Amino acid sequence: MNDLLVVFNTCGINRAKENYIQYMFNIQSILDQRFPNMKVAISSCMNSDNAKTYLMNAFGDTLAYNFIDDSLPVSITFNHTVQKCIEKYGNFKGYLYVDSGVDFVGDVEYISRLYDLFQNGNYAMVSSRVTHDGGFDIWFDGQEESLFKDNVFDIPVGRAINLHVQIFHHDMLNAYNHILPDIFAGQCMESTFSFLCAALKKKWGVRGDVVLTHNTSMDGASSGFLPFVWERQGKNKWDHMFRTEESILDIIGRGVEFGMGYEELQGIINHNPDKYDVDGYAIDDRLKSYIRDNLYLSKHQFDYDQINYNFY
Repeated sequence: MNDLLVVFNTCGINRAKENYIQYMFNIQSILDQRFPNMKVAISSCMNSDNAKTYLMNAFGDTLAYNFIDDSLPVSITFNHTVQKCIEKYGNFKGYLYVDSGVDFVGDVEYISRLYDLFQNGNYAMVSSRVTHDGGFDIWFDGQEESLFKDNVFDIPVGRAINLHVQIFHHDMLNAYNHILPDIFAGQCMESTFSFLCAALKKKWGVRGDVVLTHNTSMDGASSGFLPFVWERQGKNKWDHMFRTEESILDIIGRGVEFGMGYEELQGIINHNPDKYDVDGYAIDDRLKSYIRDNLYLSKHQFDYDQINYNFY
């Protein structure tokens, strides 16, 4: 089995923000990392022909390219790119999601450090810290520096940080068929992550000594689905769904008896702590199948095989 697939996620829906020159610098910083067995792929959603040509000329066959021509949430474009890479290269032990606004300049061992934690602990997810928009200010009252003991912080059930740089275990594919929950059109997906880990009796860890530079919303936030317009219409940002007419309250409500919660910081649905053991692992094994059947779209709701793409 391959060690690590690194997926660099870009979006060209908002052409005014498309910055493929910066993509090139950020991708090169990944390639400069000292990690022996990784494959790097670009997961591109509706980038311009100029951007595609520029990147392919810059990197040639050093990278894999998945150019998706449909307006889709990043959860789906990432999942699709992972799927196509597995079809070509085989399975990987871990899948590293990288936001287009992140660079790895500063230390060529960053990925090795993340992978070391991933390999040597019981983790379904391992994250880096970032310079901006990490989410610690919201989820942990800005106490980021005090959280790290022995350079690692395990995120408790019901809490989260923002998705920018994160390794996902292959076990997630085995359990859920895809990695990222794909029912969300806009925000709040991360608030489900701790439950995805706990259902697998694994943890979500953050490596304290990996702090990466992050250019916030470089491609625009959920450009194809405009969360700010959704809110301007008087709708809740935490109930912005993709390809389902159900409210997230109904979807999460079906999992409460198994220990599910959602956006607990906002008090939307709090989990029952009695459904977890002292390690934070789910006691009720039904949580795993609930997550698979409710936080991921069925083929009837959305068919990944119908995505318009070119993979190189």
